[in-house]
Amino acid sequence: MDRSDNNPGGFDALVVGAGPAGSAAARTLALGGLRVALMDRALFPRPKLCGGLLTKKTLRALDAAFGLCREALVEQGVIFGQSDAFSLYHRDRLLHSGTAPFPFHFASRSAMDHLLLRKAVEAGAELVQARAIDCNPQRGTVATEDGRTFQARFIIGADGANSRVRRALQPDKNRWRCNLADSIELRIPRDGLASPLRDLQKPLLHLGFNKAGYGWVFPNPEHLVIGMCGLREKRPLRASLQEYLDTLHIRTEQRPPMQGHPLPYGNWLKISGKGPLLLAGDAAGLVEPTLGEGIFYALMSGKYAALSVLDQVRNLGSADALYRRRLERNLFPELKASNMLRKILLTAVRVHGYAPVSLFLKAGGSKLAEMVHGERSYALLRRKRWEWD
Repeated sequence: MDRSDNNPGGFDALVVGAGPAGSAAARTLALGGLRVALMDRALFPRPKLCGGLLTKKTLRALDAAFGLCREALVEQGVIFGQSDAFSLYHRDRLLHSGTAPFPFHFASRSAMDHLLLRKAVEAGAELVQARAIDCNPQRGTVATEDGRTFQARFIIGADGANSRVRRALQPDKNRWRCNLADSIELRIPRDGLASPLRDLQKPLLHLGFNKAGYGWVFPNPEHLVIGMCGLREKRPLRASLQEYLDTLHIRTEQRPPMQGHPLPYGNWLKISGKGPLLLAGDAAGLVEPTLGEGIFYALMSGKYAALSVLDQVRNLGSADALYRRRLERNLFPELKASNMLRKILLTAVRVHGYAPVSLFLKAGGSKLAEMVHGERSYALLRRKRWEWD
């Protein structure tokens, strides 16, 4: 349902952004009995730049927030493959190749986001087709590009790395910019690629083409998803990606136009909410800083934000304080430890080259894979317990 009247008021909560974080928040709020508006400027299904690699913890989060098990995701055309094998390279030299105790699942972000949006609407959220341009938390209003103003008791900003809603919290702009990465991705049809790349069935990661980031190749049935991310540096990321494609022996005529977007990469907001306004997902910088994993953190923060709002409605405390506690117990420790791990690895590479990375991977073995999948914490590889509800 799309509300198009000129005085769209009376909502309990307004969620801006209908990606995984926003849809998780909207569905949780609607199931909790609130009247929810879910706003996005895009028409779904929409194209979405994303490698689409789902870890075990992400599958658990999808089940917790949407009641979608792996089998349902396969049936709905979201998941199209899996692999427990992976390889890590320094440029064209193999550093480590192994298998994980749990498979990585390959997914279509376009299909996934559309499905999650439908689940939020089926739960009772009202879809609003509009682009938010201004947010006033004190008044509980969000103004849109088409001249409408929406009002609600609570506002959840889940509108991505370029969030308009985030401006209302007035975050530290310098900290945000200095830890903001660029990410570029393209899809190349398998036809015409040389073997073994043409027949690739496992994810590949490549280091050494930029200073603080990596390149990846993820298999899809008809094409390969190839991309690169990294903190901003003097050399443009596009130049590093071109060199990466050269190393992969992908000819110039096989390369489609590059598409890029900003990626939070260690700049999460320590204060992600104030009063009736909460930020979730990329809008709050909640992306893991070593591998750049964002879908899991979007799903969990969206649900945590909604649960905190529902707790305030039940007079259990203020939503912003409750939300921060949930983040501090579950997500912040992982982001902090991952950020420290990245700094240690980058320092080791700068001083000793890539040999320490290879030794680290061999010594960590399956425990590192369990860390990526969420069974262990980035903090000293301890067993990790997540709050799913």
